[in-house]
Amino acid sequence: MLFSLIIPLYNADYIDIQIKSIYSLCLDSVEELDVVFVDDGSSDEYKILCKENIERLRGKEKVEVKYVDLWEKNGKNRVCLARNLWVKEVKSDNLVFIDQDTVLYRNYFKDLEAFTKWKDVVIWPYLWYNNLKKNIESTDIDNFIENWYIDKENFEDFRMNFYEEKQEQWRIWEFFAASNLFMKKGVFEDVWGFDEDIVSWGDEDVEFWYRVFKKWYNIDFVGESRVLNLSDKLYREPYNILEKDKVGTLGDNWLRNLKKHKTEEYLRYVLDRYNHLDEDWKDEVKGIL
Repeated sequence: MLFSLIIPLYNADYIDIQIKSIYSLCLDSVEELDVVFVDDGSSDEYKILCKENIERLRGKEKVEVKYVDLWEKNGKNRVCLARNLWVKEVKSDNLVFIDQDTVLYRNYFKDLEAFTKWKDVVIWPYLWYNNLKKNIESTDIDNFIENWYIDKENFEDFRMNFYEEKQEQWRIWEFFAASNLFMKKGVFEDVWGFDEDIVSWGDEDVEFWYRVFKKWYNIDFVGESRVLNLSDKLYREPYNILEKDKVGTLGDNWLRNLKKHKTEEYLRYVLDRYNHLDEDWKDEVKGIL
């Protein structure tokens, strides 16, 4: 099978570890893997770092690597445009989206192929730090990549608890993230991809998933196949997965998406998210909502 792996970049701290995990992938049953890195405004320092690490992939058999710089120096995060543009360019009908701080284990694609023949969309959780005192230096990354093993004491299955909680309510779309996702290219094109009018951070992936969900595709939520997220922005509570300076932007996007969809279920979702914010963060959003 042909696969395309699409990775937006912005000042990627762990690009060397991610590249190592991609280089270590077992591709025995993969015909070709397109790996597309789309840089959306990294500093010159990070661009050099990214390019140096990406070069290591060019010698791996069955892997074709692309690096694209989209930045227009307008101060806006355009991850939606980054993903959409390069979905149009890739040759494969099998799309895999991960984030820049996502680490894959060796048999990721071997395990993924078991689902791709029967499913339009496959989404699963990822391991996430659950202890503020733990950091990347205390994690045996090599063991995770090769053996899919890590000390679970320091991690949690982020989002899996959300999925299980929401399934009975049929509101599982509310906790979608494009950090570990397989999707057929035809599905992506049918829903017109990510909304490019959302140019800043926050809620762009939930809004995208809402449109996918409403189409009733053959979707599977899998708990066994995981990846590791290395972000050092460790969260205190599951709902507060953002920094304070991004709350206002998120509020803008909530309002925009509400106007777009005009449904009670989207309103319930926004109010639920708002009610779970820290009290001082609510003040940042009140004037918008």
